[in-house]
Amino acid sequence: MKYFIWAYNPKVVGIRPSQGISFVVPETKTEAYLELEINQIIPVKRIDFQTVYPIFKQKQAEGEKIEDIFTLQEEIMDWVGVLKAIFVPGKTGVSDVLFKDKYICDRF
Repeated sequence: MKYFIWAYNPKVVGIRPSQGISFVVPETKTEAYLELEINQIIPVKRIDFQTVYPIFKQKQAEGEKIEDIFTLQEEIMDWVGVLKAIFVPGKTGVSDVLFKDKYICDRF
C-alpha cells in the first residue's frame, strides 16, 4: 500500500480515487474526500510526526507492506522522508528532502 499525506482539500491537487493508495488526512477534511468517492482514508487529529508515526508503526506490526509514503506539502517533507526511511524497505527520503528547496536542486 502507498500512503499520501495531505492536510488540505483533495481538489487542490486533483486527487482521484485510486487503488493502492491510502490518504492520511485531517479529520476535518474527511467529508471532502468522501464527496469525491475517496474511501481509502486514514483520518487523524493533526498532520504531524507524533500523530502519524504510530499509524505506520501499527501497520508494520500488523505485517502490512508499506510500499511508499509521500506528500506534496513542502513544510512536512522532512519528517515524511524520515517515515519513508523507517518504514519503506529499500527507499530513503533523502530525495524528498533535497527537492524541498528548489534552490538546492538548481545546484546539482
